[in-house]
Amino acid sequence: MVRYMVVESVLEEGANAFELYNRMQNKRGNSSYADPLDTFKKLIKSINYNGFDMKSPIVVNEQMHIIDGAHRIACALYFKISELPVKVVRDRTKSYYGLAWFQQN
Repeated sequence: MVRYMVVESVLEEGANAFELYNRMQNKRGNSSYADPLDTFKKLIKSINYNGFDMKSPIVVNEQMHIIDGAHRIACALYFKISELPVKVVRDRTKSYYGLAWFQQN
């Protein structure tokens, strides 16, 4: 939801979700980008101008937990892209960033 709000903030006038996004990213602390917000803004603008890259799959584990692609999924939801490429990998990594995590943080 926070990522979706950032897409709205970049493409529409009104609410600004950048501070909330930065707080989320800082709390999670696992981004490989020096400036995750700037990188996400570039992704949003790229998808807006060029469309979604169907050659870049969303990576999930066998339980369908997202391993890589949450930002692209937020963009797909915003742009009403109903089908995305998905790659299922054998990864038992558990993601603890559900609703309870957001409520606690």
